[in-house]
Amino acid sequence: MDNGLDELRLIWAGIRGASTGLAESVATVVSVLREQDRRFWVFFWCFTAGAVLILMLASLIPQIVYEKHMSESKQNLHAVQLALERFAVDSPGAVYPLRIEVLSEQDYLPVMPENLFTGQPMRWKVYGSYDEARLNPDGLSHGDFGYVVLPEGYGRDSVVEDLAKVDPETIYGYSLVLY
Repeated sequence: MDNGLDELRLIWAGIRGASTGLAESVATVVSVLREQDRRFWVFFWCFTAGAVLILMLASLIPQIVYEKHMSESKQNLHAVQLALERFAVDSPGAVYPLRIEVLSEQDYLPVMPENLFTGQPMRWKVYGSYDEARLNPDGLSHGDFGYVVLPEGYGRDSVVEDLAKVDPETIYGYSLVLY
């Protein structure tokens, strides 16, 4: 791929051609050009293949970052889950809180874990049914979560119509939905 050497070969072939014959010098020039042409196409195809490979890898970067943030968000949600479980163990009747804020008020979760997608503390919304939480009607961001409460007498598929009327002393179960 040394262009200076190739040019010297062409000049030398021209000089030699003047002394040995035109046909031989043309054959030498053609062989040098063919070698350059072959080198060009090898370079071209290697460059093209490399560019395609780089573009394919670059398109995977956002997915890799998303997956990394989601796995760390699951770890953060696990911290919330552990705080909920500690709260239930310590509370009379082994009930869960209706409000997540109670966890920080009573030092079960002093600081809400960070949402890696927004850089802010994780946000949440309390829901009365798993299906409602799954649909994310409040448009919470990736890394935020829904907290579904299950009062006594309700199953996982039940719907709590009015959360304001739920007695906090009757919440025996919950679900967490990560968005």
